[in-house]
Amino acid sequence: VSGNPVSQVFLINLINTPAASVELSGLTIANGVTGFQGGGVHHTFGTLTISSCVISENQASDGGVGAGVYSSGAALNILDSVIASNTGGVGSAGGGVYLAGGMLRLEQSTISGNLAYNGGGLYVAAGAQATLVNNTLASNTGASLGGGLLNEGTSSLYQCTVAGNSASDLNGGGIRCAAGTVQLTGTILAANGGGGNFSGVGGVSSGYNLFDLSVLNALNMTTGDQVVTSAGLDPSGLQYNGGLTPTIALLQGSPAIDAGCSMACALQPPWYDQRGVGFPRVQGGRIDIGAFEFAERLAKADVRDDLVTLRNSATSDLSKFNAAINYLNKSLDPADWLDDSRPKRGKDGESVFTNEKAAVTQVLGLQTKYPALIGLINRLVAVDRGLAVISINDAVAKNGNAAKISAARAYLSKGDTDVAAGKPTYAIDDYKNAWKSATAAVP
Repeated sequence: VSGNPVSQVFLINLINTPAASVELSGLTIANGVTGFQGGGVHHTFGTLTISSCVISENQASDGGVGAGVYSSGAALNILDSVIASNTGGVGSAGGGVYLAGGMLRLEQSTISGNLAYNGGGLYVAAGAQATLVNNTLASNTGASLGGGLLNEGTSSLYQCTVAGNSASDLNGGGIRCAAGTVQLTGTILAANGGGGNFSGVGGVSSGYNLFDLSVLNALNMTTGDQVVTSAGLDPSGLQYNGGLTPTIALLQGSPAIDAGCSMACALQPPWYDQRGVGFPRVQGGRIDIGAFEFAERLAKADVRDDLVTLRNSATSDLSKFNAAINYLNKSLDPADWLDDSRPKRGKDGESVFTNEKAAVTQVLGLQTKYPALIGLINRLVAVDRGLAVISINDAVAKNGNAAKISAARAYLSKGDTDVAAGKPTYAIDDYKNAWKSATAAVP
């Protein structure tokens, strides 16, 4: 549905029926224009739910607010949607969304590439309340204040990723809390430029957040908070990694992996990550920090893809590369996996490790000729270690047999020793045995 671009696209005014609800679902809302409020969607009074929509390329002129969405109603719900590339002019606010009043529930959505003078991605005005769960705010720009989010009301972020946003110097590339309160739980703020990750007053950490070194005004650090050199985000940025909305994947080894709150203490019930059904929120015993849950099978697939790229540039030993790729494909067979971090019990699951060992065996000895293989082999072995750790954590959580859990930990330690000694195939066997002992610990 297009504004062509000469007018607003949707004007939803429920002043005469303030208890009413409206839903917009499965739409692309684009090319709307406003000189005042809401180029794509203007909402006043009542409840509006936007689900599985794309709101893009809308505009607010100089001084306008909410190029993508403007809301002053009782409640605004945005679910499984993308709000991208909406633009406000000089003195504008809320390029993606401007929340003038009422309550916003933003869930499993992406706000990216929006521009406004203040609050490039999202503006929460005084008196308004916003709750964000499993979202990505990326590459938004506030020409003055608040690239990702400018807050003057009350905002709470749970398991979100706020990355690559920017604002003018010292004014909150990621989040600017000009007034009110911003509460952060299990959220990544990283690679935000022009003002850094967070600035202003009123920031409250509820724990398990991860900040890279572009932090400005330090929040009061509490349980599980980390300040790291690198958050381990995929440098490719936003990609369709599954699900309805683009996400920023975690790289293998990211400090965000398994570093979030346990399910028992999570303030929100995040059964899935931002991508929704099919992407369980817990893949390794604990929630990952941010909107994306890392999974070992996907990491192994990334190694396979990188090996294919290396094979395509190789000038010899192609038969060994081809054999290794074939074994990795067998190791990735979905029939052998319960989910992306748990192989099936028994021989099906064992084949995940056995085929991977065969793949590594094929390319061992070629590292001098192809130095990139060193990193690929290390990444594969790290995946197997992760599978062992997940199985041990599962066994502990289910009060499994203590002797078998102890044996699993001993195999895990032996595998670490073999890695340090440069024996990757031995380590794979050790991690397989750790996995077998741990899975056997639970009937």
